[in-house]
Amino acid sequence: MINTIILSGGYKKIQSLTINSSATLKPGMIAALNSSGELIAQATEGAACEKLVILEDALQGKTVNDTYTAGTVADAAVIFPGSEAQVLLKAGEKVVVGDYVTGTGVGTFQKLEAAQVPLAVALEACDLTESDAVDTLVAVRFL
Repeated sequence: MINTIILSGGYKKIQSLTINSSATLKPGMIAALNSSGELIAQATEGAACEKLVILEDALQGKTVNDTYTAGTVADAAVIFPGSEAQVLLKAGEKVVVGDYVTGTGVGTFQKLEAAQVPLAVALEACDLTESDAVDTLVAVRFL
């Protein structure tokens, strides 16, 4: 496993954002800023949104496997089109190379369904359909 969210390309890093009191976020999740400027999970399934992804924070000793809880700070990045990154694919999903992915409405990603807005395209296959599967990082290229 690669130990970084950003794989290649351009992005705008936003440092030290506070996690909202009702949020728990992990690196690779798609996020949004609430009206107080705090990070929350992007909350609309399959919708167009800012491509703001939670990053690992090595300066805090955090890796791609760590969770950020309410009141702590995290780094995020707005990912530019054509850039490659790892995103958190929701357990129960199955993607192959070339599948489009979009947000689930709870911060993770899922395979695109009809009438949804694609955010990225899968660069690797990942099958999380087994009953014991957990959310897993998968490489994508952002649109």
